[in-house]
Amino acid sequence: MTEKLQIRRAGNQDMEGVLYLLNLVFSAQQRSTYRRDENFWNWKYLENPFGESLLTVAEADGRIVGFDNLWPWELRYGDSLIRALQPCDSAVHPDYRGRGLFTSMRSHGLEGAEARDFDLIFNYPNAQSLSVNLALGWHHLGKIAWRVKILKPVNVLAGRFSGEHTRPVKMDDAYRLDASLISQLISSDPSGRAPIGINRKEGFHAWRYESHPSRSYGMVQVGPEGSSSLAIFTVNQKGSAREMVIVDLLGSPANTPEVIRAALQAARKMGVGFVALMDNPEFGTGHLWKAGFVPRQLKNMVVLALNKELEETVKHFSNWSLMAAMHDSI
Repeated sequence: MTEKLQIRRAGNQDMEGVLYLLNLVFSAQQRSTYRRDENFWNWKYLENPFGESLLTVAEADGRIVGFDNLWPWELRYGDSLIRALQPCDSAVHPDYRGRGLFTSMRSHGLEGAEARDFDLIFNYPNAQSLSVNLALGWHHLGKIAWRVKILKPVNVLAGRFSGEHTRPVKMDDAYRLDASLISQLISSDPSGRAPIGINRKEGFHAWRYESHPSRSYGMVQVGPEGSSSLAIFTVNQKGSAREMVIVDLLGSPANTPEVIRAALQAARKMGVGFVALMDNPEFGTGHLWKAGFVPRQLKNMVVLALNKELEETVKHFSNWSLMAAMHDSI
């Protein structure tokens, strides 16, 4: 009997089958010990303040064998609002690979995105999926520059060669993240900066950080009231090693050196081996070489402008204010 294969939009009734597939596929690939559950489903696909995800499944005789998610974002470019999507959580069951399911699901999702008047798709594909994105007409900006500072070289090497998965480190109360304080900082910042960055609408920081189902986030704040800045970070444990990623910078760029020093102080107190953050010209991170940060080019970035008026603008890193918070897995 011929197998019946269907590509369709997914809903809550597919949760169990999708979560099973994601855990099956990603357990061998991911760095962390995390297993996706109902809390993950609700947080990521339903509770996003920018809207619900556009979910697509491939179904074979009633069984979920493929999944693709277009994760909604709102971005700001000067005074303009950009409705964007980030593809993530793409998975195909090992028995069904090589049949073009990934391309079919992504194409199905893109049709839905265009029908809903989204402006932009942006993503950070690995080497395997980069070619698929390019075949679908995406533009490759290149590899995103990061800045990395080694605090404990031996510790970093131990973590690199450890066979253990990472696990989140719970934040000390001294670095407790306060979403209401972040909102106050945003509301007091009158700047209409041009680079494409996060639209920090009401509820975003509480959802993105405080409600995250698998990570713990902390923050440090510096500067006088009215012109202060803060850095938000997360810490992982891998074997005996710890790693800190600064996922967000907010407030006055003039305070960047001071807020980075505060983050480094927190990292040392927490026994972190290295600290990393995405390069961000708006916040002058290129000058962090003075503090011992070295450049690393890591993840790819691709864009697809559904709104053709944005096509040239989004093709250049110089027009972006990138934060690691804009990546779904950090």
